[in-house]
Amino acid sequence: MKYLPLLCCLFLNFGTTNAQNLLANPDFEDINFCHKYDENCSPKAWRSTSPKLFGYHKTNSGRFISLKLYNKARANDKKYAQTELLCPLETGKNYTLKLKFRPGEIRIEEFGLLFRTEFSYVEHPDITAGQYVPIKLSKDVVAEQWQAVEVHFQAKLDAKFVVLGNFLEDKNTQVAPFDPKAHKKAKRGYGYVSKSIQYAFDDIEIRCLDSVEICNMESTRTRLYFDSIRHSMEHLKIPEIVAVTADPIDTFSILPNPTTDTLDIPKKIILQDLSYSSNEWKITAIDIPELEKLITWMQANEDRRIRITGHTDNVGAAIDNLQLPRNRALGVFDYLRTRNISATRMEVEGKGETTPVSDNDTALGKKLNSRV
Repeated sequence: MKYLPLLCCLFLNFGTTNAQNLLANPDFEDINFCHKYDENCSPKAWRSTSPKLFGYHKTNSGRFISLKLYNKARANDKKYAQTELLCPLETGKNYTLKLKFRPGEIRIEEFGLLFRTEFSYVEHPDITAGQYVPIKLSKDVVAEQWQAVEVHFQAKLDAKFVVLGNFLEDKNTQVAPFDPKAHKKAKRGYGYVSKSIQYAFDDIEIRCLDSVEICNMESTRTRLYFDSIRHSMEHLKIPEIVAVTADPIDTFSILPNPTTDTLDIPKKIILQDLSYSSNEWKITAIDIPELEKLITWMQANEDRRIRITGHTDNVGAAIDNLQLPRNRALGVFDYLRTRNISATRMEVEGKGETTPVSDNDTALGKKLNSRV
C-alpha cells in the first residue's frame, strides 16, 4: 500500500529505540477461517469485544481491518478490535504508538486505544476502565487514502490488553465531510450524518522507548495464535465422536430478556450433558443433542435473548481460567450461529473462577464450578 507522510505526530525527545512491537499479528496478515463461510473471517490474535464483528479485508497489497466508528442513524453503533499485548506495559515507562488508517468520505476528529488489565467483552468498552490514548486527527488528513499517525504516551498502569476504536459517546463525537460539496449533495438525500462512518486500520505498532524487563514474547504469541484455532471450520461441521470425559462437567444458563414478561419462561435453563476434555472447548458430537434442546427453545421463543457465561474451577493461572470458559461459551455461540440463531440474540462472557457454585477442594466441586 502507498501511504502518505506521518500526520498528527507528538514529537518528544525520547531518542531512538529498537524495541520490539508489543502486538502479535500487527499487519493482520495471519488469518483464521470463518466458521460458517469458506472465506477469511478474522486475523489471528485479534478479536471483537462483542458478537458485532469488525471487518476483515484482503487487497492485492495485503490485509487490513475496518471499524465502524460512528452511526448517526443508530445510537452507539460502533465496533472495536482488541488483542493481548505480547508483554504488558510497565507503569511510568514511555511508549510510541504508530498505525496506518484510511478514512472514508466523512472525517471523524478522534479515535483511540484503550489499554486495560483484562479483555473487554461488552459492546461499548468503558473509557474509564483503563488508560485511554486518544489519536486526534489533524486537518491534513485526506479522504479515502492511507496515511500514518504516531503518538507518544507514558503508561499509567501495567496494562496487558489493548482495544482500538471510538470510545467517545455519540454526543461527543465530532464528524464532518471532507468535501463540503458532497455534504450539500448528500443532504438532499439521506445526509452524511445518516450513514455509518468506517475507517480502515493496518500496521499497528506499540514499542517501549525505555529499557524494560524482558518477557517471553514468542510464548505469548504462540498462545494467542493457538487460541485463534477455535475459528477453524473443522469443529463446526457435524463432528465425529471423539474421546471425551464421560461425566458432564458443564451446564448452560439462559437469562431472560428483562423487557419481556417472564411468567411462562424460565429464567435459567440447565443443559446437563455438555462434556469437555481437560483444557478443551470444542463442541463435539456428544454435545449436540443438548444444544439442539436449546435451539428448539430459542426457535419457540424468538423474542428471547441469552447470555452465555463460562466459568471454571481455580486450577491454573487466572488469565487462562478466564479465557478457557469464554472459549467454551464461544464454541456454543458458534454452533448456534450455524443453526441460524441470530448473533444479535446472544451475548458471551467469561467469568473464570470468580463465581463458584461449590468448593474447589474436591473433584466434584471442581466439576460443578467448571460450567457454561
